[in-house]
Amino acid sequence: MMVQPIWWEYALFDDDGLIGIKPEAPDEMKKAYDEYVREQEEAKAKGSKL
Repeated sequence: MMVQPIWWEYALFDDDGLIGIKPEAPDEMKKAYDEYVREQEEAKAKGSKL
């Protein structure tokens, strides 16, 4: 079972999926989202998926 990240309620989506986080999100949520993006980029660079 996948757990929703703490920033999920501030997530922005379009027809292709997740595109970012709302500008009005608290700083803590923005930092958590930035960490998620960083982890995704590192995994992509290594050729693996999270």
